[in-house]
Amino acid sequence: MKYEISNNILIRYGLTGAFALICYVFVPCYFFNKSILRELNSSSGILLIIGGALICGHLLDNLKAYRFTFGYKKGKNIFINQISTEFKIEFNEALFLLSKASDIEKKDKGDIFNLHIRWMHNLNCIFICYSSSMIWFVIIIYDLINFKIEVWYFLILLSTIIIGIRLNFTANQEQRRINKMYIEFIRENCDKLKLHKKGEKNGKRK
Repeated sequence: MKYEISNNILIRYGLTGAFALICYVFVPCYFFNKSILRELNSSSGILLIIGGALICGHLLDNLKAYRFTFGYKKGKNIFINQISTEFKIEFNEALFLLSKASDIEKKDKGDIFNLHIRWMHNLNCIFICYSSSMIWFVIIIYDLINFKIEVWYFLILLSTIIIGIRLNFTANQEQRRINKMYIEFIRENCDKLKLHKKGEKNGKRK
């Protein structure tokens, strides 16, 4: 259990934070202030990077940055409506049912929770890519106003957009997979969730 918790923390905070540091700090510093990177090239600097990655990842998770990705709210509402239709319950009841199913599945140490952590990591990385591309877009506009052109800036802007699009495609695939697994889990655990199967009411068939 300790391994599973530390593994989830590594993915949820460590990897997300490390990717954020690369996009927000290391790449810009390489072009604008390489002295900062040289100062981090030490044992204390490595510890600072690790700590910074965990803090940055935790901050992004607490801010729920993944909710600002394109299509997140729409996709969630579609899934809740799917649960509502599948089990013939109201939207708010479906939302509560999903939350309850998630808690039970997590306590049972199932696969859905681990997949959900990785999916959230993907969404956070998408947010990082698109927000980073916006920063580079502003830098490029500023340089153009001052009659300067840096090809590398255009390449970085293009790269962050392409990576974001690719991650978005992967996240959508994972979301569909997780949604199917959740519906199957709810169907198989109606008793634990105190949910009557379709065609049943108050423990009796219609």
